[in-house]
Amino acid sequence: MTKTELTSFWRILNRRQEDASDRDYAMSSRERSSDRLREVRSALGLFFIGFQKTVDREPTEPFLVMAA
Repeated sequence: MTKTELTSFWRILNRRQEDASDRDYAMSSRERSSDRLREVRSALGLFFIGFQKTVDREPTEPFLVMAA
């Protein structure tokens, strides 16, 4: 290989490594976001279940109707 070919090959290899690094970063960021979304959904589900149990336990009061 000539020096020019070697330099060109090195630049291409370096660029591919950078691209792979960017891809890995993006994927790990997406995985973290996905994990966070699952945690939020789980927390909201638990909150809703607790809220529903509270509502089911509480006696309901009739609505006040104003007479005309």
